Amino acid sequence: MPDLNALQRRIEVASDLLGITRTMKTLAAVSIRQYEEAVEALARYFDAVDEGLRMFFWRHRGRIRMRSPSPAAPVGLIVFGAEQGLCGGFNEQVVQAVREHADQHRRRGCTRLEFVLVGTRLQVFAPELTGQAFAWRPLPGGVDGITPLVDELLTVLEEWRHRRRIERVELVHQRRVHAAATRPRVFALLPFPAEREAGQVPSRWPGRSLPRLDLPADVLLSTLLREWLFVALYRAAAESLMAENAARIAAMQSAQRNIEERVTELRLAYHQARQTAITEELLEVASGFEVLRRAESDSGEKS
Repeated sequence: MPDLNALQRRIEVASDLLGITRTMKTLAAVSIRQYEEAVEALARYFDAVDEGLRMFFWRHRGRIRMRSPSPAAPVGLIVFGAEQGLCGGFNEQVVQAVREHADQHRRRGCTRLEFVLVGTRLQVFAPELTGQAFAWRPLPGGVDGITPLVDELLTVLEEWRHRRRIERVELVHQRRVHAAATRPRVFALLPFPAEREAGQVPSRWPGRSLPRLDLPADVLLSTLLREWLFVALYRAAAESLMAENAARIAAMQSAQRNIEERVTELRLAYHQARQTAITEELLEVASGFEVLRRAESDSGEKS
């Protein structure tokens, strides 16, 4: 019965894998919820900071203008990938979006691209990204680790702007569009969006009265910009982690279906092999009985 034993072992291994995929789906679903809550809470704060900036530029319209770098200016790309595996082509999709976007900058005359790759699994793709400088940062395992990561990235931005003369910075990360589907997103972090510089204020202000701006203009602008950058980076990290877990759920669902089909095939093969073995044993018993019957018949005739 070696074939039956081998099939039984394969069924047991496949069943264990099925249990693992179900567990990972559950863990990913739990993780998604914490990032969803973080993104939802952040959206309200982002709106408040955004409105504050609009009001600032409206109040100081014509007096404060921010420089707009030329299309050929150096570009810094902060790329968010997956920290863990088992999430399908998550990183490949991000890297493809980075390649296409980097090519667009080169066609505009950009001669220097620098990267920060966030996510351990992205390191293997570094040779494919033709940039002049790279830095790596691991992604946190939960919401509590996002703030320290963002603080590190803000330090990188300061380094880029003041020492590397990089004034154009963009974020590239995956974003969940619905259920377990994700899509790469490119977000212009710097320079500051032109529509806010123009001081466009919504036709209806959310409060009963316009806010007072009592702080010195340079202090207030610096504070608002830092908060805006913090929120944008935090949101990108949270959305990327949420998308990573969504992609992992999709990958585990696909793996689960394949394993279930394989287990069904193995069980069918096992039952067929067992039935064949039983049939062969019965045939052997019947053949042995027939031989004994004939032997007894021959012995009776001789006597």
